[in-house]
Amino acid sequence: MFGLLFSVFGQIWGQLRGLAIRMTSVLSNSSNRLVDIPTESAEENPVCEATTHLLEDPEKEEAVDPSCINNCGRAPAKGFDTCCRTCIATNGASHGPVCEANVSADDKTTAAPTPACKDTAVWWVDLGTWVRIDNETQELIRAAKREGRSEVHFQARGHPYIIDLNSMTQINLNTLMQRDVKETEEDEPPEEEPDDEEEESESETPAWLRPRSSKPELAPPPARDARLAALVDLLLSSNVQVPLPAEAKEEPEKLKQEEVKKVFKEHVPGVEKFLFREMHGQYSLNFLASAYQNGLRAFNGTPMDNHLKWLMRSIVHYGHEKKPGASRYLKEVAEAFLDCQAVQARVVERVGLELLGVSQDFRGLVRAMVGDYKVMAIKMLAIDHLSRGVVSDDGNPTHYENRLTADLGSILGLNKDDIRRADLDEHAGNRFPRLRGDNAKQAAQRCKELFDVEALARTLCNEVNSFSESTSKDSLPGQFMKWADETMTQKHLIFDEDTCTKVEVEMPLAIALLEVLFSGKPGSELDEEYRGVQIKELFHLEKCEVSHAEIPKEEEKKPPAAKPKPAKGRSPPGKKLKTKR
Repeated sequence: MFGLLFSVFGQIWGQLRGLAIRMTSVLSNSSNRLVDIPTESAEENPVCEATTHLLEDPEKEEAVDPSCINNCGRAPAKGFDTCCRTCIATNGASHGPVCEANVSADDKTTAAPTPACKDTAVWWVDLGTWVRIDNETQELIRAAKREGRSEVHFQARGHPYIIDLNSMTQINLNTLMQRDVKETEEDEPPEEEPDDEEEESESETPAWLRPRSSKPELAPPPARDARLAALVDLLLSSNVQVPLPAEAKEEPEKLKQEEVKKVFKEHVPGVEKFLFREMHGQYSLNFLASAYQNGLRAFNGTPMDNHLKWLMRSIVHYGHEKKPGASRYLKEVAEAFLDCQAVQARVVERVGLELLGVSQDFRGLVRAMVGDYKVMAIKMLAIDHLSRGVVSDDGNPTHYENRLTADLGSILGLNKDDIRRADLDEHAGNRFPRLRGDNAKQAAQRCKELFDVEALARTLCNEVNSFSESTSKDSLPGQFMKWADETMTQKHLIFDEDTCTKVEVEMPLAIALLEVLFSGKPGSELDEEYRGVQIKELFHLEKCEVSHAEIPKEEEKKPPAAKPKPAKGRSPPGKKLKTKR
């Protein structure tokens, strides 16, 4: 009761104070509308300054931006002269949680710096077309420039990135994919040269692919030779598709919710402050504990319900037992719970299956890498459509990515577990129309253009070249050494030429490896060489064909065994002759 009376008194006092200030200004200058307020008093009282501008031009009354009368610099609450009760009680020294949340929300929804800010540069990343970098990362870049740093580190969608301000590139530290970044003035997107042919053929483009605004047309696809184009067609097909993973084994519930929270607090610093989609009061830690106990709510009653729930429990138990690498796994899962349940399911399944130790051979590991690059191409296609206004979303493209995954999955050979999750995304089905027929084919073709096969080959080189004495035999570089020993004719060519003491695979050989793994033979010309040896002579192609086919050709063509005919006068095996007595 006392607090309520104090609050009402504070609001009345604030209103009276503001009224007195305005009346004083008007009465002291009744003979002249152009009020001349001393500079000193105007600086000390922003309300006086606002009143001065109001009296100079009454028609600009709507343009006045009022602030809290306690001079805290915040906007007053609707219908009041102050921002919150805590501000009144502390004379502007501190503010209540709702007031703080409103200020944080305003900061995050600000599209660009205020005009008073001197740093008005905007940063863009090249994803086939120039896309504006999110506001939080923009601030990190500006802070780095002010401090004289040349590198900016940040996290996005579970991947660590670095922006090099010297080379003006953005690098995904997991995949090593590089993208150009560019700096422009405020509200000036990077210029792209108009294409007359695209303008002439605009009428032939389906309506769903035409931009709804006057934004620049898409950048032309990268020029590829016939060999790389054929490789992309092969990789983005159902012939190179990651099958459904093995179902998780039942994992019983061993911990209470408070114990689950304790596990995450021990391994992930600051996890208790994680907010689901930055919503005030919606703490991710509560959702993590609930997922351990009951699974992900969006998948309840679906075939994936128990699968995801048991994987989540396996991850938590792994951390509870303090096994190696537990902090990294738990951090990935905790960060996924900052986003929607579609992202949560994707990360829980990936991390859980990794902990279960599902091992694959070299071809299976490379196929999984190709699947990851297909996922990146789908993400880029989603951003492409959103940036051009083909579709609109709430700023989180995950559900539109699932729409594309469900509709294009069979055409592009996307990971079957991704297709299964996408089919269960109700938000994707309700918000976006399904792609069919020619629309689906054109979207698939654009996805192939966005697929970075050169980056895939570079990543494959980096992976196999990372082989060392401590490399696990089940890892990709470990499995590559086994595969090369069985399949390659000139095994020494995978090592460096000077010392032959380290693995050094270069781009031409990496391209040939991808072709051999998934088509059974290299696509190079007859005279094309790698370190003085014809590429076609580097592999035992008969072994490549056997490893490529799911069923060996010898067994596939083998005719069924003919049934032996019974000898004349004898009974067939297992039968008796019927005789008349």
